[in-house]
Amino acid sequence: MLLIALAVLGALLFTPEVQAQSRDPGGDFTLDVANGYPTGIWSDGTTMWVADFEDAKLYAYRMSDRSRVSGKDFTLDAANSSPVGIWSDGTTMW
Repeated sequence: MLLIALAVLGALLFTPEVQAQSRDPGGDFTLDVANGYPTGIWSDGTTMWVADFEDAKLYAYRMSDRSRVSGKDFTLDAANSSPVGIWSDGTTMW
């Protein structure tokens, strides 16, 4: 228990202050109407995938102009029917 308390105290004392930054509304875009329950997002730098909790699907959008790329959408299997996040190592998406 003491080690946990020391670890927390160390993190509090030595964590650098994060400067607040303003939001860039130029990065906003409208999701496809079918992508109504977004719950996760990931990008490979070219394509952005947005998970949809209700549809069990990952919707694809082009980063350069934020348009839909339906050919890159993923429909998830029954074991992944309610996605709440996305991550990839650059080869496999989880």
